Amino acid sequence: MVNFYNRFILGPARIMRPLFAMISAKSKILAWTEEVNAEFTASKNALDNATLLVHPRSNILTELTVDASATAIGGILVHSVEGQWRPLAFFSHHLHPLKFKYSVFDRNLLALYLAIRHFRYFLEGRLFTDNKPLTHAFAMAKDPCQGLKIAAFNIQRFGQSKVDNHVTLDILIQKHIEQALNLVLSQILQRYDLITVEEVMDADNSAVTDLVKELNLSTKLKYNYIISDYLGRSSYREKYAFLYREDILKPQEWYHYDDGCEQCGTDTFMREPFIVHFHSLTTIVKDFVLAAIHTSPSYAVREVNALYDVWNDARKHFNTENILILGDYNAACHYVTESDWPKIRLRQYKKFHWLIADEVDTTVSINTHCAYDRFVVSTEGLLDTVVPGSVKAFNFQKAFDLPYQTVKGVSDHYPIELELKDDPKLPDTYYKPERYIGISGGISGGPCSCEGVDMSSCAGRCGAYSHSFPCSCTTSCSKHDDCCHDYKDHC
Repeated sequence: MVNFYNRFILGPARIMRPLFAMISAKSKILAWTEEVNAEFTASKNALDNATLLVHPRSNILTELTVDASATAIGGILVHSVEGQWRPLAFFSHHLHPLKFKYSVFDRNLLALYLAIRHFRYFLEGRLFTDNKPLTHAFAMAKDPCQGLKIAAFNIQRFGQSKVDNHVTLDILIQKHIEQALNLVLSQILQRYDLITVEEVMDADNSAVTDLVKELNLSTKLKYNYIISDYLGRSSYREKYAFLYREDILKPQEWYHYDDGCEQCGTDTFMREPFIVHFHSLTTIVKDFVLAAIHTSPSYAVREVNALYDVWNDARKHFNTENILILGDYNAACHYVTESDWPKIRLRQYKKFHWLIADEVDTTVSINTHCAYDRFVVSTEGLLDTVVPGSVKAFNFQKAFDLPYQTVKGVSDHYPIELELKDDPKLPDTYYKPERYIGISGGISGGPCSCEGVDMSSCAGRCGAYSHSFPCSCTTSCSKHDDCCHDYKDHC
C-alpha cells in the first residue's frame, strides 16, 4: 500500500528501508526487530498523514527540488498556486551501498538525474536545485564519480574568527545562510573525502571541531579529524589537520617528522611535516600515507629539498612507497626559482612526480601566478592509482561566481585536488563513526642535547632564533644587527 501511495508520502525510501532490508535478506525467517516494528508503525502513520496533493495544471509554474542524504535521495514536484508552492508528487529512492561512498556533490547530481527521469512528463517549467555546483555539472565532459577525492588546502590563518564569520563558513562548507551569499550545500570542503588543511591557528581545536560539526550537518555524513601539535620556532605557530570521512577512511598510525633539535636551532623545518597512515575501504590501494607540509617561504629551497628525507623516513616507518606529500610547498615564483631546482632532490630524482605542474596557478591574488601548492608521489607508489585528469587546482571563485574580496576573505590559496581509483568491489562493511570528534596527533619533538653545537655559528642552523642564542640565523637578522658572523656563508 505504501508503494502504491508513495507519491503522496515524503521520504518513503527512508521510512521503508528496514522493511525492505528484512524481506530482501537471504534468510527465510523474518526477524521482526524493534527497529522494524518502529518503521512499520512509521509507515502506517505516513499513510495516515499523507500529504494532500494539488492537481497538475499546464499554465502555472512548476519546479522540482531535490536533496540527498547518506543513504537515500528524493525530490518534490511543486506548483505555484496563489503565490504558494503546493506539492504535486514526491519521489524517493534508496541508494545501493556502492553509492554510499559518493560525495555530496555526486549524490545530489544523482538525485537530480533520477528525479528528472521520474518526473520527465511533468517538467515543462524551470528546474530548481539548492546545490549551485550542480549547475556546472552539465558542462562536465567526464563522469565525476571516479574515486576517492583528496585535497590540500591552505585556509589562510584558519581559526575561530573564520568559523564565526558566516559568509566565510558558508563558502567553506556551504551551509545555507539567508541574506549572506544564498549558497547551499557542496562547495569547497564537501567536494572531498579527505582534506589536508594547513595554517590552522586554533589553540584548543574548537574552530576545527565546529567546522567538522557544520560539515556533518550539511552533508549528512560523518567527518572527523586528526590534528598535529602546534608547530613553529617562535610565537607564530600553526597546525596541520586531516579531515576525513569516517565511514570509509580510518587513520592507523601517525607521527611528526623528527627534523632535529629545535632548542639548538638545528632543526630543518619551520613546521615539520605531520605524517598519517590511512586505511581506505573503497580504493584499489587500501593503505596509503599522507605527509602534510607548509614550508617557510624564506627557507623554501632548503625545506623542499629536505622533503626527500621526509619521504624516505615515511617509507621506512610504514614500509610502503604509497606516500603522497601534499600541501603548500611555496615552490614557485621568487621563493623557488629555476636556478634552485637543481638543488632539490625531490625534483631531480626521476622516480618522483610533481602532479601539479609549474604553470598552474594555485593562488587567489590577481597579482600572482604561482604553483605554491603541490602533490608529489613516486613511480612505485601512488602514481598509477591516481585517476587521470583528476589533478587540478579548484578555482572556487570562478566555479561559484564569488566576488574577489569574498574569496580573499576565505584564503589566498585555492585547494588542490586529486582522486584515487576506486576498487570495483564493494566493501563488506563500513567503519562506524567515533563517539567523539577530534583525534590528537600527539606532541612533536622531545628532549635533545645541544652538546657539540656551536651556537655562535649558522652552520646547520639556518632559521635559528631564540633570546637565549648569542646570535641569530634568520632572514631578518640583519635588520636587528644580531646575525651570526657566518650567516652569509651558510644561509
